[in-house]
Amino acid sequence: MLSSRQFLHLLLLVIIQILGNWAAGGHHWTYEGESGPSHWANSFDMCGGKRQSPINIETGSVKVEYWQPFMFKNYDVPATIMRVANNGHTAKVEMDSKAAFRVSQGGLKGEYIFAQMHFHWGADSAQGSEHTINSVRYPLEMHIVNFKASYGDLGTAVQKSDGLAVLGVMFEVSSTDNAVLTPLVNALANITDADYYEKMVIQYPLERFRETRFQRYRYERAM
Repeated sequence: MLSSRQFLHLLLLVIIQILGNWAAGGHHWTYEGESGPSHWANSFDMCGGKRQSPINIETGSVKVEYWQPFMFKNYDVPATIMRVANNGHTAKVEMDSKAAFRVSQGGLKGEYIFAQMHFHWGADSAQGSEHTINSVRYPLEMHIVNFKASYGDLGTAVQKSDGLAVLGVMFEVSSTDNAVLTPLVNALANITDADYYEKMVIQYPLERFRETRFQRYRYERAM
């Protein structure tokens, strides 16, 4: 069972989706072994392209650019209902709020609306993140998935080349509790089987995941 004391915010990775193709939930895939990334193209044709996720970010090879800070709108408005679901691969979180959570600037071309967030973790506290940085894999990686507001909804946006902006956050092990994750960790005990979900009536502002000081990497990818 995951414990909230294990995780501490480390950095922010900005991922811009360039192709609206998601691996189908009904297919089996993992991050290692015979169903790992090097074999994905065998089951998913679009995974054989040149801009595929996940990648290893080599900090010594990145191009330095300067972007405006992200502008987060309504992140301080508490969600009224939060649903945590087991989709067979990870825990996915959806939130209902009186106002849509929006993010813009920071290099984004337009405004994007929050759709869901999900997590990638492993069997222990050593390795679990989808991406690596200088070949180091972190215990937990969180993705905040946003769709472009001008497309109206997530279903339409995933078909567009600039339809999604995914904010990826890396975590590392800490000896102290991370209270931000506590409600989510508590819900995991009730969704141990695929297609189970936990619905919570909770005042939970998304700004708890917003960081103002971080090191940021950005790349264009297919999902």
